[in-house]
This record gives sequence, C-alpha cells and structure tokens, in this order.
Amino acid sequence: MKASHSEFKYLDSVDRIKEILNSSDNNFEEKGSIPSRDSLTYTNGFYVKCSAMFVDIRGSKELTEKHRRPTLAKIYRAYISELVAVMKGHPKVSEINIQGDCGLSYR
Repeated sequence: MKASHSEFKYLDSVDRIKEILNSSDNNFEEKGSIPSRDSLTYTNGFYVKCSAMFVDIRGSKELTEKHRRPTLAKIYRAYISELVAVMKGHPKVSEINIQGDCGLSYR
C-alpha cells in the first residue's frame, strides 16, 4: 500500500480492527499473483502464491571502516545497479524495494 498522510484517530482504529476481526471468513479471494495496490482495502484480502528474495552485502558494516566517500558510494551504486538488473531480469518480479544495502523483491 502506498503511504499517504492522514491523521491517526484512535477510535477509527478500534472500529477498523473490530470490522476486520468480525468479517466473514469467506472474504479472501484466490489470486495467481499479487494484486495491484489499488485493489487492496481494509475490507478485502487475497490468497496468493508469493516468493520473496532478500539480498544483503555480507560484512557491509566493515566496508565503512575500510573505505570512505566516494569509494563507498561507487561500491553501493554498483551493487544496487546490478541487484536491480538481476531482479528485473525475472519476468515474475513485480516490485523491488531497496533499503540501505539490502534488496527485497516480490513475486
């Protein structure tokens, strides 16, 4: 779900939680792939076949002790560039999320 700012209201939260917990057990549709963000709501749910791949630079903390800018920037840029290229190379990857030196793709 794409985040957009809205004021948090405690009582609205309680109502949403109650509605979800009291909803029908039949309110979950089988899907062959992850549905678009636009089709996700608080009142629906989907069963999907999904895989996730998590990639991280082993020992990346030590890189900051050995290297400084711009060398670190080049290392991270090369790593992220290739990480994205590999993940985009699979036809079923629908989303890529990079946080720091770790990448996660969804299918």
